[in-house]
Amino acid sequence: MEISNECFKTNTGENYCTNENKKLKTYANGKLVEDIAGYMMEDLDRILLTYGTEENLEKELSSVGDMACMYSEICPERGTPPTESCVGGIGSFCQ
Repeated sequence: MEISNECFKTNTGENYCTNENKKLKTYANGKLVEDIAGYMMEDLDRILLTYGTEENLEKELSSVGDMACMYSEICPERGTPPTESCVGGIGSFCQ
């Protein structure tokens, strides 16, 4: 995948680029990131990549959960992560 301030390209080659009708925007912890290429993500950042209009922006921002601290085990007071199935191929550590 590739990302710039104007375009997001998926691993399948789809492009989502800012145009006259739709905008590509990135938010970190609820705040607009003007320069995504220069942004240094940190553990537990809540990242939202949005494409389209700002019609449902508040709903989208509030939907970004804070479950990362559970999976990284940084906030044990919130519980432990659920057991996940191990899926892998030849050479993986899955059994």
